[in-house]
Amino acid sequence: MRFELAWANGVVPAIPVVDGQTVAGGADGRVLVRVKAVKPARLSAAPYAGSDPTALAALRPSRRIDSDDPRIARLAREVAAGRSDALTIAHDVERFVRLYVTDKQAGLGAWGSAGEVLTTRRGDCTEHAVLTAALCRAAGVPADVAFGLAYAPRWNDRRHVFLPHVWTRAYVDGQWVGLDAALDRWTTARFILAVSLEGDFGMARPTTAATRPLTSLPALDALSIRQAQVETDSSNQLLLAAVLAAACVAFVIARRRRKARSRGQQDRAPREP
Repeated sequence: MRFELAWANGVVPAIPVVDGQTVAGGADGRVLVRVKAVKPARLSAAPYAGSDPTALAALRPSRRIDSDDPRIARLAREVAAGRSDALTIAHDVERFVRLYVTDKQAGLGAWGSAGEVLTTRRGDCTEHAVLTAALCRAAGVPADVAFGLAYAPRWNDRRHVFLPHVWTRAYVDGQWVGLDAALDRWTTARFILAVSLEGDFGMARPTTAATRPLTSLPALDALSIRQAQVETDSSNQLLLAAVLAAACVAFVIARRRRKARSRGQQDRAPREP
């Protein structure tokens, strides 16, 4: 996938260069992001026994990714039983969380921890991501959480949209592999704007419905997706490119509607005497 991004305010944030994602400057201050699937070339043993400092940090528990919760540790052992390959374990965890979280339309009000998700079986993409990361860590597979925009063919009453999204990455054979328990499958029709070892990007979800979490990370209100192109030789390229172009337009429209609703709610908010 190739994305062409632009910011209306002219302030271009630092887009991370990570495994499977390259970033380059384009014309008129635009940013070109290319995304491809990360496919480890060989098996990688779990638990991780390497020395990479980031991978080691991605094994430690955090407030949101509380992999030291005894229930999570016990469940991770069950999911990973009989397996020693990190990628196999990561994909098994991904499938388990996809089925385990049954109420997928409701977040937990505040940014839920993995332990809270385990208790309630509720959550949107953020809760799926932290539970997946926690189970991976407890099984000895380094994992972090990524935030970005992902293409969805349908969301509520809208079709072909890009939405703020959170998913998981697992460290396998020296590379970070994408996992997405919230969606039916992981695809490259997405790009990363930030990664976090803590699981919440230093932010808590608002308790009101005025905005979705992370909509300002980084500067989403000024972001426009000018082009999304499928880089493949298949005969479906033009059709997919047209669908993704429609998603770009839908994202811009949705962003404007969100801003208008936010302004309206601010205008209706009671003023302090």
